[in-house]
Amino acid sequence: METAPNASHPVASAARRVPGTPHRCAARILALALSVALVAAWCVAGSAGLTGCAAQSAGAASASRIAFDAAFAKDYETARSAVTERADDAKLLAVTSTTFSQAHFTPSWTFLFYSRQRASAYTVTVENDNASVRDNPGVAITQDDFDAMADPAAIALDCDEAYEQLAASLDGDGEYLTCRASLATYNPTDGAESNALTWTFSFNEEADLKEIHLDPNAVLAPAATFSVSACAGEPASAL
Repeated sequence: METAPNASHPVASAARRVPGTPHRCAARILALALSVALVAAWCVAGSAGLTGCAAQSAGAASASRIAFDAAFAKDYETARSAVTERADDAKLLAVTSTTFSQAHFTPSWTFLFYSRQRASAYTVTVENDNASVRDNPGVAITQDDFDAMADPAAIALDCDEAYEQLAASLDGDGEYLTCRASLATYNPTDGAESNALTWTFSFNEEADLKEIHLDPNAVLAPAATFSVSACAGEPASAL
């Protein structure tokens, strides 16, 4: 698998739980749905096979300490049930980790749904099996866009499995300390459903690194984003 080049930086990790910030998360997932450039970047950028190595790299070792739960399991069903009480035609537009994942801390999920009947988006967060639904009026999605949203039932690779595959394939001497995960069901740049169902993993974002304690004597991998198709039989790629 092709990966982003590594570079040295005099910082590294220490584990500390970081609480989610619902309002920041809502803005982030809403921007995901509305930004053509961002969602386009989430599509598979190219075709590259996963490659193995004889010894685990520092990149793979550090990434393996990060984990995600499955997104399309109990939390998704809880979110979908809650949002259909507001709008029975609501369809999933995107899902993102509520905050970043790091060693010893696995984030929850935030789901973005859209209803054509009500012309409104809904952000649904799930914590401890309880769903919280917030209206996001003003999001405009055409009927064609709504019809083009991919059915989550087509997802063959949930986030936990997709991340494990990616983490095992990473190389380089730098450490990956934080990661955010997301997936969109529609790519407005071309409307291609096959390109929309792609897991995107963003490592070592600057804002996230500022929220954890860092060891100045270790090496940190540069910020990098990778995509893994949620459809069976498609390889991962670097963005």
